[in-house]
Amino acid sequence: MNQQSGELIGRIGPYRALTRIGADRMGVVHRGTDPAGRDVAIRELPPGLAADEAGRRRLAEEIAVLRGVLSPHAADVLDGDAYADPPYVVTRYVPGRSLAATVAGEGPLRGGTLRRVALGLARALTAVHEAGAVHRDLRPGTVLMVGGRQGEPVVADFGLVPAPGAAGVGDRDYQAPEVVAGRVATAASDVYAWAATVVFAATGRPPAGAGAPPDGVPGPLRPVLEAALAPDPAARPAAGALVDAVAAADLGPPEEPVAPAAVRAGAGGAPAPAGPRPGRPSPTPAAPRVELGPAWSRLLAVLTVVLVSAVVIMVPAAGAAAAVAGALALRIWDSAAARGAASPGPVDVGRALLRTALTLPYAAAVAVALTVLLVAVATVDVRTPPLWACAWGTGAGVAALWAAPGIGAPRRQLERVFTRLAPEPGRIVLIGTVLGVLAFVAVVGAVSLTPSFAPMYGLQNTLVAALERLQNALP
Repeated sequence: MNQQSGELIGRIGPYRALTRIGADRMGVVHRGTDPAGRDVAIRELPPGLAADEAGRRRLAEEIAVLRGVLSPHAADVLDGDAYADPPYVVTRYVPGRSLAATVAGEGPLRGGTLRRVALGLARALTAVHEAGAVHRDLRPGTVLMVGGRQGEPVVADFGLVPAPGAAGVGDRDYQAPEVVAGRVATAASDVYAWAATVVFAATGRPPAGAGAPPDGVPGPLRPVLEAALAPDPAARPAAGALVDAVAAADLGPPEEPVAPAAVRAGAGGAPAPAGPRPGRPSPTPAAPRVELGPAWSRLLAVLTVVLVSAVVIMVPAAGAAAAVAGALALRIWDSAAARGAASPGPVDVGRALLRTALTLPYAAAVAVALTVLLVAVATVDVRTPPLWACAWGTGAGVAALWAAPGIGAPRRQLERVFTRLAPEPGRIVLIGTVLGVLAFVAVVGAVSLTPSFAPMYGLQNTLVAALERLQNALP
């Protein structure tokens, strides 16, 4: 999809839609920004896609499954709201020209360039199927070439359906025969669409149909394409087998990059090489910006939670108080980000205080449960010092307060922070290394050092005495 000029669209949920960049049977797509300022693509789905409660519930489940698809060759599904009017899905914005437009404008792909596209699409499908999802709409128009013809393919625009029994939603030229007949789209249907898309990339046209020999494609790719185009879905290989087959195919070196203006008409109509104007230096092409998915920010957020929990184990009283304050601060900023505000306001503070107060019993229950469990292992002749049990229980409670299932605000805000601090590989490596070393040192300290409840020594003595009585009472 290419950005077109346009006016400010407005807000779609917490996202700001800036420009309309495309439309098809699956709705209208806008380029926009999320509350943290990152580029996103927002697809407003057709209102009739989920017209009733069952359809919206099914759509919400599909969006949740698609968020688990992790591959550099598939656009990350970041968010979505099946209950909005109309419903929408948010993905990572992928800058690139579609494979359909690339082949139409520059001709079919050849050699290692074709192999790279076929392999990237196969890896994308493998990630989609491993997550338990089905794409349903793989075709040249939903494949974006990041970096141009010589770049990498990224699959976008998943086909969403409102009911488990619905068929595919894609172009009939790239749909498997069972989907055209009205049957449910499956992983095998995606494999057929993969083969049809690769045939298009190699020849500039879709295949003649299921079971037809893929004429015009390189010989090393023909066997796997024939198998993937089989009329019987059960006879088609799995996506992982496509990866192995394409990786083993030798199609030669990649195509040589073609300059936008390779020749210029000279005297008498003879072509002359193009070059810079005298006295003006040749422009240096800008390096393509590397677009990274959310996986790195999630990893850095996890390292932060590990670091905080380990510090709390070493100094439970002071550490727990600081961790609660940190969780509250993260919730305040998360609330502001959800509203699209640049800075928090009183409503964000009040909302964060309420939600933190509601999650404290959850965290306390986790802390108490782990503490009692560690003390109770004395029944199998493993005697845990009560002070250690209290410290590790407190650390587990803090981890639950920051990132337990159902508690997403602190972790989500941490991911936003790291997305801003580390938008590129160099900073990711630097910050990841620092956090990793600090987390490792903190974990070693948590395991080897004696916890200290300073300055609450009275509480420490009370807890230790109570847990010692519990241990002595155990059989």
